Amino acid sequence: MRAYIKYEPAEFAHPEDMKKIVSYLREHGSLQVSETTVESLYREFSATYAAGWLNATDEFVEAFADWLNEIEL
Repeated sequence: MRAYIKYEPAEFAHPEDMKKIVSYLREHGSLQVSETTVESLYREFSATYAAGWLNATDEFVEAFADWLNEIEL
């Protein structure tokens, strides 16, 4: 695990959803990966619901945070 992840601005396909997702993760825990990685992981999480990208509702964002807490990279 890296101790520091340099912030590198990215252009997201769903910028408003990503803002909500990253905000939630930072407010409720310690984010250990880049925002770009979070976007990729959210796509992977969405696939578990047979979707390419789930709208970032409060319920899905909370479920995503729980899912992240359980996986190993």
